[in-house]
Amino acid sequence: MLCSIWRHHCSTSGWVLAGLLVILVPAAPACAAVVKIGVLAVRAQPQTLARWQPLAAALQQAIPDHDFVIEALSYDEMAVAVASRQLDFVLTDPGQYLLLARRNGLSSPLATLAEAESGKVIYAYGGVIVGRAGPQGITTLAGLRGKTIAVADTESLGGYRMQAYELSQVGIQFPQDARLLITGGPQDSVLQAVLDGRADAGFARSGVIEDLVREGGLDSAQLRIINHQALPGYPLQVSTHLYPDWPLATLPHIDEDLSRRVAAALFLLEENTAATRAMGIHGFVVPADYNAVEGLLREMRLPPFDAMPAFTLHDVWGRYKIAIVIALFFIVLLTVQSIILFLFNLRLSAEKDKVVKQQQQLQALSATLELRVLERTAELQLQNRRNEIILDTTPDGFFSADITGHIRSANPAYCVMLGYAEAELLQLAIADIEARESPQDVADHIEQLKVRGYDRFDTRHRRKDGSVVEVEISVSLADVDGEKLFYVFARDITSRKEAEAALIHARDVAERASQVKSDFLSRMSHELRTPMNAILGFTQLLELEQLPPRQLDHVHEIHRASDHLLELINELLDLSRIEAGKMVMVLQPTPVQAVVTDAVQIVRSLISDRQLALSIDCTGPAAVLADPTRLKQILVNLLSNAAKYNHHGGRIALGCQQLDGARLRLSVTDSGPGIAAEHQARLFKPFERLGAEFSAVGGTGIGLALSRQLAELMGATLGFHSRPGQGSTFWVELPLA
Repeated sequence: MLCSIWRHHCSTSGWVLAGLLVILVPAAPACAAVVKIGVLAVRAQPQTLARWQPLAAALQQAIPDHDFVIEALSYDEMAVAVASRQLDFVLTDPGQYLLLARRNGLSSPLATLAEAESGKVIYAYGGVIVGRAGPQGITTLAGLRGKTIAVADTESLGGYRMQAYELSQVGIQFPQDARLLITGGPQDSVLQAVLDGRADAGFARSGVIEDLVREGGLDSAQLRIINHQALPGYPLQVSTHLYPDWPLATLPHIDEDLSRRVAAALFLLEENTAATRAMGIHGFVVPADYNAVEGLLREMRLPPFDAMPAFTLHDVWGRYKIAIVIALFFIVLLTVQSIILFLFNLRLSAEKDKVVKQQQQLQALSATLELRVLERTAELQLQNRRNEIILDTTPDGFFSADITGHIRSANPAYCVMLGYAEAELLQLAIADIEARESPQDVADHIEQLKVRGYDRFDTRHRRKDGSVVEVEISVSLADVDGEKLFYVFARDITSRKEAEAALIHARDVAERASQVKSDFLSRMSHELRTPMNAILGFTQLLELEQLPPRQLDHVHEIHRASDHLLELINELLDLSRIEAGKMVMVLQPTPVQAVVTDAVQIVRSLISDRQLALSIDCTGPAAVLADPTRLKQILVNLLSNAAKYNHHGGRIALGCQQLDGARLRLSVTDSGPGIAAEHQARLFKPFERLGAEFSAVGGTGIGLALSRQLAELMGATLGFHSRPGQGSTFWVELPLA
């Protein structure tokens, strides 16, 4: 803000000085600043310069106080020029842009190139795979295995990486499955290498073939497009998916005002038909989404995403959760089946012993054989009667069917379930009551059951009135007096299905509500931040004025309250980003001493106001692996809480301790009142303020919840221990760098 005040002062003084100079000094010619625009040279550099020179002229006309210069550069030249800050703006392919943005801090794209071809506007481009025409030529991607492929270089997105990605999808990897011939120079040389027979195929960016044909340098009949993609409305030959066209971005040293003026001129460029026609483009449009390009580079592990990602048990669970659950299910199922089989074998062994014993008894008591047979027959009849009673009284439906699918019997519960009399059901087949599968599907299922002998599944059966009922089916194949029958139990699960649907609906509603809440917090934080910055700015201006002490105290109070509210807005915005999964952590080796010093400096005034004694013992390892900004935010929060909730004139101790497992613990200990055990479970819940009704200390209950989530995103752990009357210690454990 002080810089803003100084600029305002200088601006005002500058206008006065400029007026005096206009009066006293003769007019002198203006010295316009030179602005260099680096353009990636896909074709020869002279051709690239000639093509894009109208862009410099158009920008010169729109922004006359700057001289715009086009520089056509190869991939390597572009990387060197950006690294050494020899350029101001860059127009290059999305792959190199993502690499330069990560390494050299290029801005987000100001605009995306929109090209013109055959009277159509195209916002995307792809890669072309070409081979020689003729009956012996290559026609498919699989035919490229073991062949020699010409490329200008391996850094080009449209001239190599798009095609390499398509080949990787059919199992062809470089260099083990195909040989590369690096031609260097413009991509024209790739097509020439194919025509000369030095390569079996070649990679080029879409549009290069059409340009050469228009220039008379190529007969398209000599080439064949491999894996040709017939995309509706797309006028260029292409062999790959399409990706957003080139972005134009700025280097970090370019001021925001010039960036906005250049962006505005680019968006209006399509009105300058002479310039766009000369360049062969439609103009520039709002920046495209380059996530598809980033996904390609990540999947192929190409720079800047060539580092092997950490793969944890959590990642294994996240990627293979369904497979793990299925495997565990089958393990449990096999275990249960093994137990059942073991018990069955025990029972079978017992039955065998029983049969042997009965045989011995029969031999000894042959005279009573007829009586025993009669008794056994009576027992079986009783058992059958019991089974009939069970089937008649069970709430689940039951029916039997022959192997052709015709119903042979049904219990009362099943008749009631479908609304048929038993005699009516006996005239039907399974296909007549099945509401989900076709008759052919039912026949196929019956054939499968003949082989498996058992199945369990959910389906729908059709009632007599035409309505359907959700049922869980358990079916087994049995041999009854030499005839094979299906025994089918049908349980009405309509209520369960409705409950499951209600749960799914409730979950969807909750997820939408959570998203709406996050969007609301993000929008409100953004809307509040602008007026708050204005309040802070004008408050700082007032503090510089010579005000009476009472008014100056009021201004200071406004400043403190505004700082507190802005801090709350920032915490709300961070919280909403975390909940939305948009919080990005930049983990890097972070000097512990520097972070501790910065954090202490931020809360120094608060500690002094409360006359607290601060001791620092941090002589451990030099660096940890963390996001330095977020680590400082966590320490500031812990130190601020230790100061606010401490006794007047109390103590605060900040310490470092190296733990086993290459980890470092940063701890903040206070001499405050401590936290009661019954309140500790709510300590890290958002918007929870323990004892807020009895405390005069301001706060929202966001800080600790936000700090813990930030720590977890960094792979760190935030915890505490506290006893009422003995103070509290909060700590964060981080991995050493």
